Amino acid sequence: MDEALAVGVRPGLSIDVEVALASDMFTQIRALHAIQRMRAVNAVYGTDAEPQRISTVDVLDFATVQGARTNGLGDVTGSLTPGKQADLLAVRAEDINNMPLNDALGTLVLGSDARNVDTVFIAGQVRKWDGRLLDVDLAALRDEVAASRDHILTTHAGA
Repeated sequence: MDEALAVGVRPGLSIDVEVALASDMFTQIRALHAIQRMRAVNAVYGTDAEPQRISTVDVLDFATVQGARTNGLGDVTGSLTPGKQADLLAVRAEDINNMPLNDALGTLVLGSDARNVDTVFIAGQVRKWDGRLLDVDLAALRDEVAASRDHILTTHAGA
């Protein structure tokens, strides 16, 4: 990260580290923000140099615009731009973990989590509304996930 930024490369975030962190973007952005800031301070420890820390705006850019770009989708999504598909999350700012809302970006990056996602649009289509997934049979999905887990455990029990 620091090496990329030092040469002017804006990295993108995606979810591909489920074995190291929870697989939601909120966890990813908080981890990146904290780790990079600790590394920046450590890099100048014992000197008079000012640490080059990323901001919450940087991290949100890495997760949206740059994430789409590095996944080959920069012309399709990643920003609210005419001609791009509308992929949006509406996050509840009034939830207890987000109160009081003083800095919307700071709250989104540092305070919010997946439980705060109220509404989701993908390609302009509502996929979650008022905190509930639409067009998903949760009972059937739970059964499928449990069956998949059981199959893996049974198949690899003796391995």
